[in-house]
Amino acid sequence: MANELNKVEGFNPLDYARQITDANGNTSLYLDVQYRKMWFRLANPNGKIVKKICNFDGNLAVIEAKVYLDKNDSEENFVSNAFAQRFADPSNMEYGSRYLESAETAAVGRALADAGYGLQFCAEPDMLLADSPQTFSQMPSPPTMNSTTPPYNAPKNQR
Repeated sequence: MANELNKVEGFNPLDYARQITDANGNTSLYLDVQYRKMWFRLANPNGKIVKKICNFDGNLAVIEAKVYLDKNDSEENFVSNAFAQRFADPSNMEYGSRYLESAETAAVGRALADAGYGLQFCAEPDMLLADSPQTFSQMPSPPTMNSTTPPYNAPKNQR
């Protein structure tokens, strides 16, 4: 029954899933955010995904994403929302400076998965599924806080 949720004729999310391996060598299936978005658009051509920057500074980005089934839905009438944060990582030449983009993509992917546009209801019960393609060993450490570094949720005049 749950595997009928958000079903779109001619679209099978498992056809777009890829296998990922974690730091321990365990493999699982992952549906990239671009395919979650495509699935959402196919199922809800009038839907919308709204993103909001909650915090963005030289080291941290926090993004909220909300999923609406119709573009005319009021702000509080979303079906799911999610937050994501990413830290700047100068040691990562490919993605370290793109932490805002990475946080946005992660927030959208989580919100879509929460709305049912993920693999959680598509796979066989014994399949291992992943919500995120990154393992903890791949994620940068957050910057160290000191007495001159205010928390990310501090008022702007205190940052």
